[in-house]
Amino acid sequence: MNNYNYEFVKYNQGYEAKIFITSIEHSNLHWHYEYEFIFVMKGSVKVNAIPEPIILKEGQLILLNGKTVHEVQKTDEDNIVLFVQVSPALFQLETEEQREYFFYLNSGSQQMELEGGYAVFISRMVSLGYYAEKENTEKTARFRAKALLYSLVADCMEKLIYDVQQKASDSENSEKLNKRMLSLIHYIEENFRDEYVLESMAASLGLGEKSIHRQLKMGIGLSAKELVTECRIKEARRMLQYTNKSVSAIADSVGFNSDKTFYRVFKKHVGITPKEYREAGELINADDEIKGYLGMNWRERVQLMDKYLKEYGLSE
Repeated sequence: MNNYNYEFVKYNQGYEAKIFITSIEHSNLHWHYEYEFIFVMKGSVKVNAIPEPIILKEGQLILLNGKTVHEVQKTDEDNIVLFVQVSPALFQLETEEQREYFFYLNSGSQQMELEGGYAVFISRMVSLGYYAEKENTEKTARFRAKALLYSLVADCMEKLIYDVQQKASDSENSEKLNKRMLSLIHYIEENFRDEYVLESMAASLGLGEKSIHRQLKMGIGLSAKELVTECRIKEARRMLQYTNKSVSAIADSVGFNSDKTFYRVFKKHVGITPKEYREAGELINADDEIKGYLGMNWRERVQLMDKYLKEYGLSE
């Protein structure tokens, strides 16, 4: 798994999941700890994952289990896709539960027919997409979304075939290392603007810088310094696209100690200068190397959401 990109999933504010609708071109092979539900609202996509690649067509969905190496590709059709990435913690009744669940859900496979059909899962997902987009206008939307997440987990337990893997006692050290690695990633995600973030992290977490470097390199294929740079470039790209701040102000805001360094590092990672990037007006997601997200027609997305809500109903 270390040969592939690790994707850090940043959850929607207030609950342990990321819910979003996008069009996708082509993602690189990557993995994350989260369970990922994929529902094709328009067109089709190719999902490359074990045991074999599959074409998901409009109205079909799949569940990828946590730590599954996968990629999603555009076919010859345009697509709009709803993603729900759920924290594995929601599948654990007890805090220290030593079990992992592997679910089987793929409406595009004739070998994986689901008794009762897939309507309940599609309804949950579309409703989650609806409430996630209503959070800024409806006070109760986040409560509805959180309730739906737990209902989705319960549906998996009650309606799907699944395998349970009991973690061996000798895997506890490995689990602790994984948790520590996640704490390192979270710390950098929250503090990358600090010029001395690596020194601060070592002091705050009580770890040596060499230990931090080794754990991240083994876990996600990036050193701590490389991850800091990735976070800074990601935020710089967002600010260049969606704010009017000067390039110099952005460089300072994301943690670069000089404009010259910012220009050099940005061009190395993106291929063009910050000024050229802003002038190009590219509507690229900051994680496009992993995810391959594209811009899409907002009105069409709303129309598709209305279509599926009418067909499958709004779960509450």
